[in-house]
Amino acid sequence: MPLLLAVRGNEIYAQGEEGAFLYHFKTMNYDVEQYKVFMRKTGLFDLISNHLVNNLVDYALGVETGLEWRLQAK
Repeated sequence: MPLLLAVRGNEIYAQGEEGAFLYHFKTMNYDVEQYKVFMRKTGLFDLISNHLVNNLVDYALGVETGLEWRLQAK
């Protein structure tokens, strides 16, 4: 999931009305329901369910390429 959000690493910090969360994606540190909240609020559910991306693998590869370019451009 972090790659789909253009994030390197295995954890993402998120803060909202419900509080602050540090989501781990190698080993889950919250229950499935909390990860569902994360996916809903980040738009990942919309991305997948509404077919905003035709090919998820191509999308992920494009994000990865963009990350590589961004790192080299600094």
